[in-house]
Amino acid sequence: MIHYREVQRFRQPWLWALLMLVPILTGWGLVQQIVFGKPWGSRPAPDFIPVGVSAITLLLPIWFWNMRLVIEVRDQTLEFIFLFLWRRRKIPLEWIERAEPVTYRPILDYGGWGIRRGRDGWCYNVRGDRGVRLELQGGEKLLLGSQAPEELARAILERKNLPGGRRARV
Repeated sequence: MIHYREVQRFRQPWLWALLMLVPILTGWGLVQQIVFGKPWGSRPAPDFIPVGVSAITLLLPIWFWNMRLVIEVRDQTLEFIFLFLWRRRKIPLEWIERAEPVTYRPILDYGGWGIRRGRDGWCYNVRGDRGVRLELQGGEKLLLGSQAPEELARAILERKNLPGGRRARV
């Protein structure tokens, strides 16, 4: 049974401006060379190359549009997946020694968004600067970006501390 679920997507306007710039530029080159017959650049490639490059650059925004971070707290596990990028990771709740909501600096602490490694372990984030820092048995640390970090931490701790899988009241 799922007790908490959060789905986050890459919808930042600045990211989409960058992602759309490349297909627009390669599309312009494709139109110039194939439709208008004007070679694109001082050493133009054969026509099939701009077609292939344009197709690839159109697939990148489609891939980002469909990519998402899904976090679920289930009866006995915390599960998360970067759909279309990474495999599902399942962490038994009993392995979690600490879960706390935090504000962090994505660029300074982890080098940006996505699946990143920083000084404090791995980070899985899509946007923003809030998340839940986890400490696992064995000393592993990781951070899950969240738009509702207090709720996520509470869901983890509620499920972790319940004998027999019964839900506590908050």
